Amino acid sequence: MALACVTPCSALRPAAAASGSSRGAQQQQRAAAPTAQLLGWRRQRRRQRQAAVHASEEDLDQQLQADLERLRQRQAAAGGGGAPQAASPIRQQQQQAASTSSGGDSPLGGLKDAVDKVLIADFFFILFALAWLGAALAERSALQSTRLLDTWLSLWQWVFQPAIGVLMLGALVSGGVGWAKDNLGGGQR
Repeated sequence: MALACVTPCSALRPAAAASGSSRGAQQQQRAAAPTAQLLGWRRQRRRQRQAAVHASEEDLDQQLQADLERLRQRQAAAGGGGAPQAASPIRQQQQQAASTSSGGDSPLGGLKDAVDKVLIADFFFILFALAWLGAALAERSALQSTRLLDTWLSLWQWVFQPAIGVLMLGALVSGGVGWAKDNLGGGQR
């Protein structure tokens, strides 16, 4: 019996191997089918995206051409003969804003300009005082002399503290004048 069992098993092995290889081929074909479908889908999506980009570029070109034509019409209407204007509308608005912010016409603008100039001068004076203090401390540590520091300390209460106070008060006044100019009708927008 053992011999009869061995022969049919050995006879089935090549057939099993053949059917196993055909199963493997079928599995590969099944696996390859979705991959091919996926690649086809990806190619199709890529073509669609490229077509959309091309179409959007054409739309953008058309929109730009239409905007350019409207600009030319406005310039012709404003210039009275098709000659381009000296300055663009944006530049004209910037010039108007600069002229109103300079404030030569309104009293608030003149006050703000004067306060700003005083603040700038005071700021640089305070920077000078700070540099003097740094030099005095360097002299004290390097030379063991306090001549610069003594002079600076004698001026602290009567010169430097008021300068710092003027800077703080001027910053508040400048901000308040700017707010009043913008919100209370002192300047036009």
